[in-house]
Amino acid sequence: MAGLNRADLSPAQREIWQAEEDYWVLTKGRDVDGFMAMAHPRVAVWPAIAALPMDRARLHESQLTRGERDGLTAYDLTFHSIQVYGDAAVVYYTVVTTGAPQGGAPVQARSAITHTWAKDGGRWRLAGGMSRRLTS
Repeated sequence: MAGLNRADLSPAQREIWQAEEDYWVLTKGRDVDGFMAMAHPRVAVWPAIAALPMDRARLHESQLTRGERDGLTAYDLTFHSIQVYGDAAVVYYTVVTTGAPQGGAPVQARSAITHTWAKDGGRWRLAGGMSRRLTS
């Protein structure tokens, strides 16, 4: 499936696209404080690695160990849909990540991501998300 063309997006959709790009820069850079500043105070996410959804406190704990666990070295994003509903937005995309978990051999994984963003204090903040690993 082909991705979205950034030039075809509205200004609000481009803001969300940039927020997602920032999310991955912070994740790869292991900037937990920056990442958590991007998260809404009532964020709830359900990443593929978790048996149940995570609240803000569990997300913070997970981010503290993510760098060592994932060893993220590269990522490639393909946006499929960005829908903006006033002060809320839903984003669907796929990501191919490359990492060296705990210093081991490089591993590549492909995931489908759904993120919900909410305008809070004039800025877009991650309010919710869910991911799943893709096998093809």
